[in-house]
Amino acid sequence: GHIYCMVPPPAMGGGLVKLVVNISDPELVKQVLQDSKTFPTRGKSGLSDTVGEGLVELPTGSRHSFHRRIIGSLLTDKHLVKYTGTVRAETIVLVHKWGQAASEGTVVNAHYDLACCTHEIIGLIGLGQRFGSQLIREEENMDVKDTAFMMRRAAMSSALGANALRWLSSSEDVSRESRIRESGYKETTDRIGLALGQKGRNGKSGKDTANNMVQAMRNAVDEDGARLTEQEVIDEFITIRGAGHETTSNTLSWALLLLAQHQDQQQMLFEETKKYITGLTPTFEEVENLSFTKCCLYETLRLYPTVPSFPRLSVKDTTLGGYDLPAGTYVF
Repeated sequence: GHIYCMVPPPAMGGGLVKLVVNISDPELVKQVLQDSKTFPTRGKSGLSDTVGEGLVELPTGSRHSFHRRIIGSLLTDKHLVKYTGTVRAETIVLVHKWGQAASEGTVVNAHYDLACCTHEIIGLIGLGQRFGSQLIREEENMDVKDTAFMMRRAAMSSALGANALRWLSSSEDVSRESRIRESGYKETTDRIGLALGQKGRNGKSGKDTANNMVQAMRNAVDEDGARLTEQEVIDEFITIRGAGHETTSNTLSWALLLLAQHQDQQQMLFEETKKYITGLTPTFEEVENLSFTKCCLYETLRLYPTVPSFPRLSVKDTTLGGYDLPAGTYVF
């Protein structure tokens, strides 16, 4: 009951995977994570045609570690404080929208609204630009429908491989994917180009003090003086735009559902926010006092994790839980 085996999809890990193993025993998990000689990498996800060489696709290794250090440096308290104003302003837009719906007695699609809110926040923080996501009615928002379509295609492509997926797909789906990919990439790179050249209110270019996250990515320097290339900046923003807002909105949607199902916990959360938050949304400093709120989010992530498992690819034959595993085994 602690180890499960399956035949891998043909494109998994770039087509190099011979066997897939899922483990649940904590000791086996510890063994895999600590044995960096047998399991040095997570391999490739098969999403390079979607996110390029962003963190989601890069295999574990020196380049992956370099990207993590650069991106991680932009998520410290120093930067998060700067993002707070944007997060609060867009959250207020959402709260007013829900307040109006409540006064009119209409039902809202909370998951859609949260996805649009987080998407708009990413546009403002990442590029200093608005997507206009919160102003578009759900039934009129083709971007949301196209994104959902592309997420499904990316998942199938990572499992089957791009060639097999094209062979199995209708000509309409292949054409739609090509159109969305081409237009979406052009729109994103055009926006990034504008963002990299954006001047701040002080009239400065952002090469010394960044005016948005992509400028900060371009300016960031590792301890050995290395920087992201312009293509890597593009790939990382595509990764953040495509995955970052979905993980946040999904977690918040699950949290709302759980709180609706546990009204006593909902009341405790309400009492905490009423005690510590002076305005409609919390300041960066006020968030530090919201211990029960954090517990609610952590419990949501425990029950509905954004990334429920982490893979490791074996590079040599090994034994795990009493089973002989060949090199090329993906362990989740």
